[in-house]
Parts: sequence; C-alpha cells; structure tokens
Amino acid sequence: MVLLCYAGLRWLFYGLNQSAFPGLGWGEGLRLALIGIRFDLVPLLYFNSLYILLALLPWRSRTMVPYQKMRKVLFLCSNGLALGLELLSIPYFRFSARRLIRSDFGLWSKSMNLTGAYLADFWYLLLTFIFLLSVLYRWYKPAVRSNGLQKLPYQLGIFAMTALLVVLGIRGGVQLRPFMPITATRYVNDQRLAPLLSNSGLSILFSIGQGQLKEPDFVDEARLAHYFPRFRQYASNGGGLTENVVFIVLESFSQEYVGLFNDGPSYTPFLDSLLQAGYYSRNGLANGMRS
Repeated sequence: MVLLCYAGLRWLFYGLNQSAFPGLGWGEGLRLALIGIRFDLVPLLYFNSLYILLALLPWRSRTMVPYQKMRKVLFLCSNGLALGLELLSIPYFRFSARRLIRSDFGLWSKSMNLTGAYLADFWYLLLTFIFLLSVLYRWYKPAVRSNGLQKLPYQLGIFAMTALLVVLGIRGGVQLRPFMPITATRYVNDQRLAPLLSNSGLSILFSIGQGQLKEPDFVDEARLAHYFPRFRQYASNGGGLTENVVFIVLESFSQEYVGLFNDGPSYTPFLDSLLQAGYYSRNGLANGMRS
C-alpha cells in the first residue's frame, strides 16, 4: 500500500516537473517506475523499521488491542513523515534541480517567513498529503490476529528471516555497496533522469551520514575587533559625497578565464575593462571543498 503511494508520487513528481525531463517516453518511464521500487524500498523500510520490529517481537502483548492501536499510530506517523518529505521535494525541485538533502532544512529554518507563501502556491500538495494519510488510515489492517500466537521457535524464525529481508531491502540488494542517490545514474542513459528514479527519503538519509562543513572558531569577535577593527566612523565634513563606490565580487570563477590575469582567451571582456579603471584583487580564496 505504501509502495503504491511512492509510485503515485513519482508520477506526480514527473508531471509537475515535466520540463526537466525532456524526451521521456512511456516505455522508459515504465522501466524507471519498476526500477524505482528498489529505491523506494530503502526509505520505506528505514521509516517503518520500528513498526516492523514491534510487529515481530515474540510477546503476547502484540495481540492486545491497545498495542495494535499504538502500532497503527506509529505506522501513520512514520509514513506520513516519509510521504510528506516526498511531497515537499516536488515543487522544491524547481529551485534546486535535485531531491531534498539535510542541509535544505537549515536553509528553510532561516526562511520561515516564506512558509505561508509556499503553502499558498502549492496548496494542492497539502490536499494530496491529507488524501494519502486518509487512504493509509482507511485501509490499514492489523498484521496480528487476536486468536493467539504461533509457537516461539516459529516466531523466532519469522523474526530472523524478516530482519534479513529488511536489511537487504535497506541496502538495495546483495551488491557490494548499498544504494545511494548517485546509484540512480547507473540505470539511466540521460543523467537528467536520475532524480526521477531516486527519492527524497533516500537523499536525506544518505546526506545525514555525510560530513558537513563546520564554521571554524579560531578567535572570538571581541579579540578580533581589537587587533583588526573592521568598522570605522568618520566625521562628516558637511559637503556630502558625489561619487558612488561599487564592489563587484565574482564567485566560483577561475583566474584562467579572466583576460587581464592571463595571456589566454578572455571570457570577461567587460569586466576586463572595469578592472583597468579601478582597483582589483588578483587572489581568489577557497575555504572548503564545496561552494
């Protein structure tokens, strides 16, 4: 049931971002949908791992009605979170050209004032989320009957077999390396189709385990201001300035492409003319491996 929700969201993702996947025919789309089941199993099993564990623990409490109601709530919350992330990534793809990753939530925390506008623009996704939750709630059936349990050895065997299948599903199979977002590029001829094959749950889970850039703290602000004051206050002479000063910062651009800095071809003819008429710095500095 949850896999069908993932499949439906993949087609919705394609339909609302169709311009990003030109030339995708029905045959190729069906092939990607079938392969996408393997990718969908990864977040599905991750988010439902606790639910599966509670369903298989060999104790009699799992047949009680309160216990099964608790598992139903856990099922709805876990899958509601997973499907909500997939829905969030559908319009966000227009701005990022990729699925959601962990650092995106840090960016959103600084842009909470745009949440209302985001929901207003994509209100239909909120309705889709409510519809999917209602479907899961309506068709949920308890996995354990209340008329008793099988013998303990049988339960332990089922537990071990299911645990093995869950681990294999989370890895994406028995291959050497587990599934990652970049794994999708192996199954497509056009690399632009890779986001369509993958999903946001997999991207977020993978990015959580990746190292993030940390802001260095070599010296406190007060000591820094004492030795290297950055702000100065000048008294006005009352006349007022008549010239403007414009700072131009060119980011993520190598010196070899600036004609004034080398003898090769110039990709910045207008900037070259400005450099000769003002002050410029030849040094470009990088503070990490990511832009």
